[in-house]
Amino acid sequence: MKKVFITTITILAALFMNSCGEVKTNAQEGKPGETTADSTAKSKPEATTKTEDQMVMDEAIAFYKSVSDGSFNGAVEFLHPKAVEATPKSEWLKLLEDTKARFGNLVKTNVIDSKKFDQVTTIVGKADYYQIMFENTYKNGVLYEMLSFVKEQNSNKPRVLSYSYNSDKTKVTFEQF
Repeated sequence: MKKVFITTITILAALFMNSCGEVKTNAQEGKPGETTADSTAKSKPEATTKTEDQMVMDEAIAFYKSVSDGSFNGAVEFLHPKAVEATPKSEWLKLLEDTKARFGNLVKTNVIDSKKFDQVTTIVGKADYYQIMFENTYKNGVLYEMLSFVKEQNSNKPRVLSYSYNSDKTKVTFEQF
């Protein structure tokens, strides 16, 4: 009988950092797709203004780029203040380090679904709320992971409010509003 990893962790946090290279994805327009990171590529200036949806996807990709690079300290530097109130940075570091110890290095990130909720009430007030589900391949297994972002009206940057993962895809579900 196959043993399934069934622990689900949901923690409030903002987990992303600036990418040091160009990240390419089929999901930048909200479509599911595989993501690969090229740390030697130079970032190119944007010719057009990014949409809010593109900014959220870029932050999600930058987060997983930092995870694949092992830059956990850099990732937790971008926690939302409300997220830090709920879960200290030290616990986030432990979560990321424990996941790497158990599952190995992140090998591949694949966006499998996403949803947007306009102007919902969250712990930070009214904001646009995004959820992105990933199928992530680690050296020692596959995890289904959900990042939930909020884009506040007075902020230029989307922030992650929650994160959950499980080896059983059915255990990682979208919130309903």
